[in-house]
Amino acid sequence: MSSIFTQIRKKEVTGQDIIYEDDKVFIFLANKPHTEGHSLIMPVEEVGRFEELSPELFAYMSNIAQKYAKVLNQIYIPERIGMVIYGFEIDHVHIHIMPIWKDRGVWRSGDIPEVSIEELNKVTEKIKAVASEYLV
Repeated sequence: MSSIFTQIRKKEVTGQDIIYEDDKVFIFLANKPHTEGHSLIMPVEEVGRFEELSPELFAYMSNIAQKYAKVLNQIYIPERIGMVIYGFEIDHVHIHIMPIWKDRGVWRSGDIPEVSIEELNKVTEKIKAVASEYLV
């Protein structure tokens, strides 16, 4: 069975919009964001662990992440863009990338509330309007 990320990409579940997709990667918003704009970048190919990614695919994902950071910078004007690869819940490697500010902390502790699909899709539209300038 496909991962939940693949199911979201194929519109088989949730109705969540995709920010960016090409033949190698896709991006959508985290449904439990640490900050607004907290996004996930993952390969189309379902690879379970970071160390299993080919060097070429990881380099491609990193390049997309760097371009996407410019999108988040333009919209949110953060102090930094944070990026980390982790995730135990879903066996499909993904990069978390988000705007961060020193005085707000990077990680929230405890349960992070889930954001509605409607709200995620509003933020997605805002990001997509800028993303087309950087992700071509």
